[in-house]
Amino acid sequence: LQYKEAFGHFQELDRHYHLTQTKNKWKKATIIYNNLKIFYNATNAISVVKDPTSNIFFKEFCEIKMKIEKCVQVHMSAFQIWQ
Repeated sequence: LQYKEAFGHFQELDRHYHLTQTKNKWKKATIIYNNLKIFYNATNAISVVKDPTSNIFFKEFCEIKMKIEKCVQVHMSAFQIWQ
């Protein structure tokens, strides 16, 4: 997502580049990115501890589950038709 603007310039630089990213596709990419970030943050929280215990793992697992459920409720319409 940090290179979003660069994709707009590909077509200018390469005449064979024909993939255009719509606002809807960027919205989907942002949703996916934010949800992958949940896993990244949980992995960091667990790996920081030398010997993670079940309570640390369970806490992170529950947070992941709740955030994914919320995401599905909020953004499901964006993914109804994946085109």
